[in-house]
Amino acid sequence: MLGKLASYFSKRTIFLFDFSGALITCLSYVAIYFYFKDDLGFSDYIVFVHLSLAVIYATYSFTMYCVKPKKWDEFLKVIAYANLLFCGVAIKFLISYFDNITTVGKVYLIGEITIVSLVALFELYFIEYKSRNKV
Repeated sequence: MLGKLASYFSKRTIFLFDFSGALITCLSYVAIYFYFKDDLGFSDYIVFVHLSLAVIYATYSFTMYCVKPKKWDEFLKVIAYANLLFCGVAIKFLISYFDNITTVGKVYLIGEITIVSLVALFELYFIEYKSRNKV
């Protein structure tokens, strides 16, 4: 099943997929900052760190989509591991600010960690799938 999903993506469009996710994350943190920060219990620091990382990741992924690097797998590994780092930062914030973050904020962070982790793991699987199938 995962192989079938991986077969739908090209080496180039996987970066567009990652860019789309990072862009959605950027937009969600802008909305959080202006409208929901207090409802979630997020400090300015939490919002700005996540927003900054998402902007960097979106820029990187879109650049790789446009550039079409020959060693695409190495560049995809960078963003996959960066996504896992993003999850680590989110986990650190969840633990460090556990008492300040509301239940809704905790659910949001756990959902974000889950989604981004799955994307990163899919990207790593995609690299293996493409190298194994020489596509």
